[in-house]
Amino acid sequence: MKRMVIIFLMIISQNVFSWDEVNNGGGAAEGTLTYTFLNVGKYIDLCLSSDICQISEREKEILSQIKGSLEEEFAQEKPLIFISESSNPGTFIIDGEIKIAKTGSAVGGPIYFNLDLLYFKNNLGIYESIDIKTAIGIIIHELGHHHNIQDHSFLDALGAKVALGLNKHIQVSSFFSFNDQLQVIVLNEKKDNSFPQILLRVYDDLIDISDEFKKKLKCNFMAFPNLIDILPGISISFKRPKGAVFHNIHWTNNTKIEKLITCTTVNPDKCFDNNKDVHVENFYIKGNLSNLCDKDATLFTGNKDYRARIKFSAYAYKNKSNTFKFKFKKGSVKIKQLWEPWWQIISLNLINY
Repeated sequence: MKRMVIIFLMIISQNVFSWDEVNNGGGAAEGTLTYTFLNVGKYIDLCLSSDICQISEREKEILSQIKGSLEEEFAQEKPLIFISESSNPGTFIIDGEIKIAKTGSAVGGPIYFNLDLLYFKNNLGIYESIDIKTAIGIIIHELGHHHNIQDHSFLDALGAKVALGLNKHIQVSSFFSFNDQLQVIVLNEKKDNSFPQILLRVYDDLIDISDEFKKKLKCNFMAFPNLIDILPGISISFKRPKGAVFHNIHWTNNTKIEKLITCTTVNPDKCFDNNKDVHVENFYIKGNLSNLCDKDATLFTGNKDYRARIKFSAYAYKNKSNTFKFKFKKGSVKIKQLWEPWWQIISLNLINY
């Protein structure tokens, strides 16, 4: 059977981008490409406003044309189609070479992606998928064809410049040392009225927690730090920040197994790869937080001592090759803003959250 995956763009209430049910890495690239496609306008703006891109007037004009036609691109029922070249020989052979993607010359035409080239083995033999920076380069190239640009070298260079502009604003932190299957991806625009774009990558799932994160931010008019995690810090807030930057992100070392679930016919949604024993594992991410607050909103605290902590849970299980896999647990994300001034001497981490 020929393999074809067609992506329909729609409003996803859970903000979880995932397509592969067996949790073997398949679907991660499709999620990354779809998410990048939906945010291509923002990434173009980052390039247009950054000196690092070094774009010419012609390149600027083409990027502006691409951005101007995005509404029509997004309106299509099937804008992205994923097909395997090995299962459909000749689909991606252009000028004697196998390509990673192809499209037509009309705005709104579907973009076809070659599934065979979206995944690769790293030096340890572990499968990984393309990242957002690679995805934006490919998408810019293909969208350029929609504006009658046929020069592949020119479009490759243009895509690389947009990726370079994105790279300046993005931080990626992986939980594992040797693969990218558990990550936090943070994009900071670093301008007024902008907030970080935060994605969690949990194997096949790409989860956008940007809106949840923004809602938790506040400007502390007066605060007392939480010296012991089991007790909440005390704060009085009257205003919310006008923008924020989340940086110096890292995974904390207090990951723990919360509980064991035995899969039965009562809860089949908790069974993966026919594995009956599934653990729920908690993960924690922490970073510095620079809130853009009015001076009168932080009279006694200042704006430099904020931290943010993100907790989420995942189902952990072993697949047929006895390798641990994870599946994001929906509704498990918890975000907390902390205030940790320089004079705080004691901080006891008695619980994880």
